[in-house]
Amino acid sequence: MFEMLSDFSNLSSSEIANIIGGNGNKLAVNIKMLRIHKGMTQEELADELHISRVSVTLYEEGKRIPSLDIIMALSIFFDRTIDDIVKIECYSW
Repeated sequence: MFEMLSDFSNLSSSEIANIIGGNGNKLAVNIKMLRIHKGMTQEELADELHISRVSVTLYEEGKRIPSLDIIMALSIFFDRTIDDIVKIECYSW
């Protein structure tokens, strides 16, 4: 099983998004919309997640897919399911 998990490092962002069942563009928009809705800057969200502001920017621009750990942290922080964050366009909530 662990051998299979190590293979994820070779996948593109879009392949990872397909595996976790979402769309990278929706994920990017949702992260940004949830942050804005909460009245936070990228820096403040980065501090909450213990990551860099640049990482938040890349997630919001769809240039990087967050790790599962970060997606789980976003789910807890914003009190949304992982499905909400990854799959659903948050402006439809």
